[in-house]
Formats: sequence, structure tokens, C-alpha cells
Amino acid sequence: FAGTPQVGELTLAQVLTLTLKDPGNVCTPQNADANAARCRVPTLAALLRAARDRVLVMLDYKDGDVTQVAD
Repeated sequence: FAGTPQVGELTLAQVLTLTLKDPGNVCTPQNADANAARCRVPTLAALLRAARDRVLVMLDYKDGDVTQVAD
């Protein structure tokens, strides 16, 4: 993407194409799709599924309707 956009400036489709940086350099743009669970930004739903019965997830929101977050 041109410049350094804030996540809030990107569409979901654009965010889902980002490659995460990792200390072992396993995630590269060339192999990110093959390692999508490790190398791509998860959706909130995917994160909650992965965390279920394993860790407590705390959501923080700055503004808006808290019932939308809960739903």
C-alpha cells in the first residue's frame, strides 16, 4: 500500500492481504497464503474460535455501541 496507512483506513479485504512479521521470518509475502493461520491477520471471529476454552479475550473499544461488539 502506498505510504503507511492506518488499519482503520483499509478495507477488510486489504487487511486480510497483509503479511504479519514474525521473529523466525517464516511469514513472507511469497509463502503467507500457505501459512495463512500464522501469517495473515485473523478476523475477530477466527481469533475467538482459536481462543475458545484456552485463553480469556478482553475486547477494548473506544467509541460506538457496545452491543455491536457483544453481538
